[in-house]
Formats: sequence, C-alpha cells, structure tokens
Amino acid sequence: MLGSSLLLVALGGIADPSAAHAPSRGVVSRSASASPPSAALRARREWLRLATEVKVSAAELAAKIQRQEDVSLDASGVQLVYLPRRGRFERVWEVELPLRLSGGRPTRQTRWYSVANGVELLRREHVRPAWARVFPVSPAASSIPIDVELSVDGVRLEGERTSVWGCSPTPLENPVPWRFAGECYPQQRVTADTAGDFRVPLPGIDFEDGFLPSDMYAEVSLYYHAERFQDALADLGDYRLPCEHVKLHGNYTARQGDDIVPVDNAYYTGSCEERPMVIFGQGEYADYAYDGDVIYHELGHGVIDAETPWGLWRPTCDDVACFDDAGALAEALADYMAVILTEDPFIGEYIAQRQGLTRRGIRNLDAVKRCPDALVGALHVDSELVSGALWTARQALGPRLDAVVLDTLAGLPEDAHFEEFAAHLIDVAATADSDGSVARTLTETFADRGLLDCSRVVPFETGRTIVLSARPAEHGDAQPGPVQVEVSIPLGAESIRVVYEVRVAGSEDEDSYPILDPVVWAWAALDGPVMLSEGADVQGRPTMGGAADQRVQAAVVSQTQREIVLDVSEANGSVWIALGNSHSLFPMEVTLTEVEVQEPSDAAVAGCSQAPRRRHGGLLVWLGVVLVSIGRRRRCAPRKDD
Repeated sequence: MLGSSLLLVALGGIADPSAAHAPSRGVVSRSASASPPSAALRARREWLRLATEVKVSAAELAAKIQRQEDVSLDASGVQLVYLPRRGRFERVWEVELPLRLSGGRPTRQTRWYSVANGVELLRREHVRPAWARVFPVSPAASSIPIDVELSVDGVRLEGERTSVWGCSPTPLENPVPWRFAGECYPQQRVTADTAGDFRVPLPGIDFEDGFLPSDMYAEVSLYYHAERFQDALADLGDYRLPCEHVKLHGNYTARQGDDIVPVDNAYYTGSCEERPMVIFGQGEYADYAYDGDVIYHELGHGVIDAETPWGLWRPTCDDVACFDDAGALAEALADYMAVILTEDPFIGEYIAQRQGLTRRGIRNLDAVKRCPDALVGALHVDSELVSGALWTARQALGPRLDAVVLDTLAGLPEDAHFEEFAAHLIDVAATADSDGSVARTLTETFADRGLLDCSRVVPFETGRTIVLSARPAEHGDAQPGPVQVEVSIPLGAESIRVVYEVRVAGSEDEDSYPILDPVVWAWAALDGPVMLSEGADVQGRPTMGGAADQRVQAAVVSQTQREIVLDVSEANGSVWIALGNSHSLFPMEVTLTEVEVQEPSDAAVAGCSQAPRRRHGGLLVWLGVVLVSIGRRRRCAPRKDD
C-alpha cells in the first residue's frame, strides 16, 4: 500500500501497535527508557489513551465494502492505522481497493473508515485522468480525431498496467540498461502539459515524409490503444496477457554509426521483465504505432501466448506435406483480437495506405479463401483462411463468438493444424451455447472454407506461388512444401518438363540474396500423392523422403528459373509432385510457370519399333486440365521390356 504509506509518513502518522497485522511504519516503541519521556512521546501516549474504541471489526467492514463495491475483499485487506485529522491522530481502518473500471473509468483508491461505526472518512484516488487527442483506430480508418481520457499515475505515459517508451534520435547521458547496441535510445519523451494533459501534434495521412523519428504521437497512440485493448479483454472475461505490466516501445529504429535506419514492422517479443513486450517500428513511410489494428494484433499475440498451454509456433508434417498451420493460426487469432475492438475486417489500413498498396488493408478478413486452393505456405497469407472464416461466423453470431474463440485457446497444442483448431472450436461452442446455433454456424462456415478436412493437394496452375520453408536442422536434405501439385497427363505422354521461378521469399532484389544450387528437390508419384516419411541417409542423418516413383534435383535454366523433368510413361492420368527446399537459411518462393508435355507423334510411332507398355489404369482418360506448353518435342519412345 505505497500510496497510503506516503500519506501517513508525510503527515507524521503512526500505525496502531495493538493491531495484529499493523504495518511496520512508525510503530510506537514500548521499550523501557531510563530518561524521562520526551514531549512527543508523551503526546503519542496521550493519543493512544484517547483512541476511539474499535466497534466495527475488519471482517465486518470488508463484508460491507464487498457488498457495496462489488469487489473481492476480506479481513486481510483491512489495516488498523492512525490517521492525522484535525490536529490529532485518529484510529481508523485503512482499505486499498484494486484497480477497476467504475462507470467506464479506471479507478484505484485508498479509503479510511471509522473504527466506531464504519463510516467512510477519507479517500484518495491514485489514478489521475488526463486528456489526449487520438485517432479512434488510425488516421486512415478514421481520420477525425477524438478526445479521450488517459489514466496515468504521473506526468509520463505510465499507469498501473501500461508504460510506453519512444526513441531519442540522439544519444542519452543515462540510457536505459535494457538498450542493445545498434538500437535507438529508448526514452519516455511525452510528458503532461501544464494542464496535466497529453496533447501532441497529430500526424496526417498525406505528409510527404513518413519517416519522423522525432514524432510524439506514436507514444500517445500506443498508450491509448493498449489501455483500450486491456479494458476490452477484461470485459470479455477472465483472460490475460503474459505480463502484469505491459511495456511498449514505439518509434523503434536501428542505428548504423550516426545513421538512423528505419524498421518496417512491429514485433511481439513476449518479454515481461526488462525488454518491452512489443516493439513498433518507425518505418521508411509509416509509423506502425499509428495503426490501432497493428497494436491490437500484437497484443493479441500476448493473449495467445498466455492462454494456450505452450503457444502456437511449431511447424509439423503429415503424410502429404509439411506446413506451419500453428503459426498461421496465431496470426489469424491475433487479427481476430483486433476485429473484436474495431468491428472492421480490414487489418492495417494506415500501413497499407502509407505503403502505397492498392488494397484497403494489409489483410482483408472479408475475402473468401478456401483450403487447400488458397494455401501458399506464408503465415500471414494462410492466416486469412481461418480469420476469414471467423469473421464470416461473427457476422452471423455477433460478439457472443468472442468468448468461444478465446476459450478454445486453452485446448490447442503448439503444433495445432487447421482441422484440429476447427474441431476444438466447434466442441467448445457446443458446450457453451444452449441452442446449438453457434456450433452449427461454425460447422457450416468452416466446412465451406475446407477447414474441416484440407487435403493439401492442389492442381497445377500457372502463376501459383508456393513458399517452401527453410530446411530445419533435423531434415538432412530438403524440407517438403505445404502442398503437393497434381498435374494431369494426356494419353501417350512420355515425360513432362515443369518450369518454375524461384526466389528468396520476401526479397525485393534477387541479387541481394544469392540463390545457391540445388535449391529445390522434387518427389513424384504416379498412382497418388507422394507419401512422405522420415528416414535417414547413409551417414545416419535424418531426412525427409517418401514413397515416390522418382526423386529428382532441379536443373538451372537461368538465374531465377529452374526445371524438373519427370518420366510419366507409366502414369495413370496424373502425376503428383512434392517440392522440397534444400536451403537451410532461407525460405524459398516458387512460382509455377509452365508444363511442357513430351510425347511421340503418330508418324514417329509408326516408324519406330516399340514393345507394348504396361499401364496401371487400363484406358487412360485425359482429365481436361489444359497444360501450358512452349512446344512439344517429338521422339520415339524407348523400348521397354516387360
């Protein structure tokens, strides 16, 4: 009870030495003294002799306050102290109430009550409201600012739950101990004005220079939106963040010597001690702390971290593909946390506008995506499969879906896949609602999006992009991708040549990241999808292999173009291809460009001596997929002996 202690000490107060649980501050000594008592000691003895008799017990007062204030309080939270009043000390009960919302405003009070009749004598409010002007979500989503109250404990943006730091563009005489070399200099730069408010210049959305490391609004925006998020979380129920006190760092930049380097992203760190829990970069064209969607999203990662048993982070493999559904689920659920506050399917509208994107947000939960057709292998892209389904369901169910989604977190393993999440979500909904409407809506929505049973096999399509994760240490040669590609084969085809572009995922310039060869391996099967399995090479190192008819290494066509050639003479109408990344450092982005079918012409067949070939399926049927070709090579098929 720091606040009340300061008050008593400042006014010369003392605690009641007869109280069983009295605090140690200012306790009157009862030890014998050889010298005559001082005037002060005689006065204190007189105050004690004249003290009011305790007629209302601590338990009775706690029960009374609990009924009146709807707070959890017992006798241990009631202290017997002496309070200076009207020139004398009066024996009173002291009670410190927890931080809570009262009439939509946060409050944290210390109160003092009469020991004779339990009447409240004095109260102290620790939370001081201050005014600030902010954008409701972001300058792009809502360009008209509003005036809001901020609850702070002093002259800086710091309260019971939240503290915010910005960055100084110049070195500080006494930098914070948690700063790392190569970072900007963390500093709480925004302070209250003479009126006790936090009014700073507001940014526009059309200013020419988006890189403003001296900006003040980032800190105010962070504090307001972080407090709003925590209020909404408390309203939803008994959910939490991993940190009791949330430290946020805005205007974050790097340093190279005297140069300031922009940082174009926001990062959830999960740190609750010295380092900030979330870092918001000051990018080249956008400040990530300006966008409420981004703030809610990053804090949403904290809720996921706190409410799931082990987080959502671990990639996994099944018989057909290797994928990071858990990571995509984490991104989807963090976006859903933003939706709870904004009621808007567009995530990061300000960031999208500042980056010059033609779409309204960096992600759109209103887009209809289905599994596996929309699977790419990139976390934020794949997340829209789940977040889009949740947004659609919420349009039908409203906010009653929110607690169901949050309650689902407790049952998710760290490597949860889409189908596992969907099944558990529906189970939680079936338990939570009495009429079954929530579970039915979720079942229909997730079935429509292919999320109840996602096959991880997609047809070949020119322009389709697949992101192959970097090969982890436990895989000796190549990491299979998130989906397999099925290529339909016409009757009589001997082989196919599959051409694709490859680049380091996320890189703007291929020259910045030299592509090492071989980059991509491929497994191919002729009777159904390649069945992946873990094995070991001749040195005993673990490797991903599988039941495949062929395993080939990509050949180099140009700096970014690769090709694989597969024998399909024994195919039964299709060939299934699983691509794998052999690079251990970088994920690779593969874009399919063409398939060239190589088959003998009728004339060539007539002039060649051929033995009959074995077929697996009898009469071959061309499945009707049009294959893009740059020319067909005519040659005689080699003789094959039975």
